[in-house]
Amino acid sequence: MDNIKQGTDEWLAAKKQYIGGSEIYGLAHHYCKNELEAIGIDLYKEKPFTSAQELFLKVKFGFDLARKDTAAMKSLLAFGNVMEDYVFKRLKGELNAGYDNKQIKLEQKHDFVVNKDMHDYACCSPDGYIDLVHDRSLQVRDLPNYSINKDIGQGVIELKTARHDALQGLLEENVGAPAKYMLQNQYQMMVLGKKWGVISILLPREKNIEIQDLEFPSDDPFVKGNMMQAMKYDEFEYLYQHYELITFAHPIYQQYQDIINKSLKLFKEDIDNNKVPTVHDDYAATARVRDMMRQIKPEGFDILELEETDELDQLINDRQEAQALIAKNTDAKKEIEAEIMRRTKAKYSKVIGTENKVSYSTKGSPIFTKIK
Repeated sequence: MDNIKQGTDEWLAAKKQYIGGSEIYGLAHHYCKNELEAIGIDLYKEKPFTSAQELFLKVKFGFDLARKDTAAMKSLLAFGNVMEDYVFKRLKGELNAGYDNKQIKLEQKHDFVVNKDMHDYACCSPDGYIDLVHDRSLQVRDLPNYSINKDIGQGVIELKTARHDALQGLLEENVGAPAKYMLQNQYQMMVLGKKWGVISILLPREKNIEIQDLEFPSDDPFVKGNMMQAMKYDEFEYLYQHYELITFAHPIYQQYQDIINKSLKLFKEDIDNNKVPTVHDDYAATARVRDMMRQIKPEGFDILELEETDELDQLINDRQEAQALIAKNTDAKKEIEAEIMRRTKAKYSKVIGTENKVSYSTKGSPIFTKIK
């Protein structure tokens, strides 16, 4: 197991060779769709931050991950990074409040750990580590009869920020951390050889937050900027007033770790066989891949100009002609329907022709059906 200092040239090079904790979901989303749905993940809503196709190009060819994030996404990422120190301090304070002589030890870290014994591409950057003490344990929320004590050894910490709309679900009793976060923390546990972990999530208490007599959505970039300023000046009471911190402790969940092992196994097979994973249902990821490919072949992944003899040119032209015909037919259909209704609607509930019939719904809309 190797520990590489973040920010160094060695770290920048290593990032391109391994799959980190925030990236493992991208592999699972591609290789283990059925397994993710079985643990409650909505694959359509929960798109990965980085797709399997991007990760293939990164690891296989050392490509830089190309991102053109929106202003809202940049705000979200900046907020998560800046607020990490506050989340850690608050977690430490909440776990140890009222236990002056039995303080749980939390250590904030920015390690980049590589573990080739676990897998050729295994690495992670934990947010910190946690050590329990005698007579102190942490309850596992989704396992009411199970708690974690010091005998299980050191745990690994993952800190998150989330939107307000996730709050109610996280407050429900006997509900564990979101599956996507759990997958990341379980992967960290595997890389680091730990038997348990902690996920701590900071999110707004209310849907809207008032700032200087004006009300803003709690996830608005302006609000996030205001909160980052509060963090900068250690205005912890102000932050506590507006933000909830929800923490989950959990042991090894074999179901998650099986997903991780399968994802890494299939990913390595694709790497070895030069088989690029194809992502069909995420255009944003496809666009990012196109930007990555442009690094080595600008003329092939930018603008394509066609000649009259190109089959693709004819396909595009045919499509436009078909669209024009549909529009024309739609207008004709509306005119014919209007004339039929003018002649029948006031007098008849149904008109039966030789091949087709028309009736009227309770709202007066015509219903056309073919006579069998």
